Amino acid sequence: MNSIMKSKLFTKDVFFHVIVHKLLPIVILLSVWEIGARLYNKPYFLPGFFETLEALIRIIGDDNFFKIIFLTLLRVLTGIAIGTLTAALFAIFSYKFSFLHSLISPLNSVIKATPVASIIILLWVSMNGNSLAVFVSFMMVFPIIWQNIYDAFSSIDKELIEVSRVFGFSIRKKFELLILPSLKKFFIPAFITAIGLAFKAEIAAEIIAGVRNSIGQMIYYAKDAPKIDEMFAWTVVGVFFSMLIEWISRKVLMPKAKLKGDAL
Repeated sequence: MNSIMKSKLFTKDVFFHVIVHKLLPIVILLSVWEIGARLYNKPYFLPGFFETLEALIRIIGDDNFFKIIFLTLLRVLTGIAIGTLTAALFAIFSYKFSFLHSLISPLNSVIKATPVASIIILLWVSMNGNSLAVFVSFMMVFPIIWQNIYDAFSSIDKELIEVSRVFGFSIRKKFELLILPSLKKFFIPAFITAIGLAFKAEIAAEIIAGVRNSIGQMIYYAKDAPKIDEMFAWTVVGVFFSMLIEWISRKVLMPKAKLKGDAL
C-alpha cells in the first residue's frame, strides 16, 4: 500500500515538474514571440511563431532537407572529433613537457580572443568551404578541451601520485583512481560547451563561405530572397540539432548526473 502511494506521489511530482519546469517556460517564450511579432506587425523583419512553423514544415518537405542536415552534422562532428582528440593529445604532452605548454598557451589565448568572423574570413582565402567549416569547428573546440584536460591533469594531488608509485599501482588503476575522476570534473562540462560553440561557428562559416548543401547556405539564401520566415525556420533547425547533440552528450557522459526532481 505504501509503495503504491509513493508511486502515485512520485508520478504527480514528475508530472508537476515536467509542466512547470519544462513545458510552461517554452509556452511563455513562444507566446512572447508571437505577441511581439503581431504587435510589431512587420513579418518581413520578424515573422511570428506560426508563420515560422509553416515555413519549417515547408522546408522539411523539401527533397534536399535531410541531405543538408546530414552534411552539416558530418562537418561539425568531424571538427569536434578531430579537435577533441588533438587537444587531448597536446594537453597530455603539455602536462609532461612545460615548454610545450608555454608554447601553446599564448596561441590558445589568441584563438579564444579572435572574433569567429575574422578567423573564417582569414582562412577562407586558402581553404574551400567544406574544409573551412570543419577547421573552424576544430578551432572552437581545441582551446577549450586543451585547457580543461591540462587543468584536469594539473589538479591531481601530487601526494596521491606518489602513493600510487610507492604501492606500485598499475596504469589501469592509476587511471581509474586518479585521472578519470579529474577528467570527469573538467572534461565533460568543457566538451558540452565546445559543442555549442562549434555548431555556431560551423553555421557562421557556412553562411560566409557559401558552403553548398548546408544550413548556413540555406539561411543566407532565405535572407537574400527575402524569405525571413524560412531564415527563422532554418535557424530553428540549427538550434535544435545543436541542442540535440548536447543532450545526447550529456546522457552518454553523465548518465547518472540527474538534477533533483529531473525526470527527463
